[in-house]
Amino acid sequence: MKETKEILFYLKQFIAILKKEKKALINNKNEKIVEIIQLKEEFIPVFDSFEPTDSEEIRMLVSEIKELQSTNLMLTEQAMAYNNVYLQAIASETKRATNTYSSDGKFTERKEVNFIEQTF
Repeated sequence: MKETKEILFYLKQFIAILKKEKKALINNKNEKIVEIIQLKEEFIPVFDSFEPTDSEEIRMLVSEIKELQSTNLMLTEQAMAYNNVYLQAIASETKRATNTYSSDGKFTERKEVNFIEQTF
């Protein structure tokens, strides 16, 4: 019985962390996400030490964890896709020819004039 209570305690803590992660992903708080991932990693040895159990309450919590993990994965993939599209848009803009004045005062087309630092 003691082990079941201990499992429930850790599962509930993990769910709270997953909810914080979801909120951080939605609000694009990257620093917070890094901290949360480190917290999640601390649970790996804890969960590895538990023995399987037939508790319905534990099954429900594990189901909730799976659902939250799935949602957080989807949010992460969505954010990565958005960032890729954004970076591609910026990169394509920097490749366009730019009209500017040369040192002798003539209007010329130059490709190397960019206002974006290209060393991300």
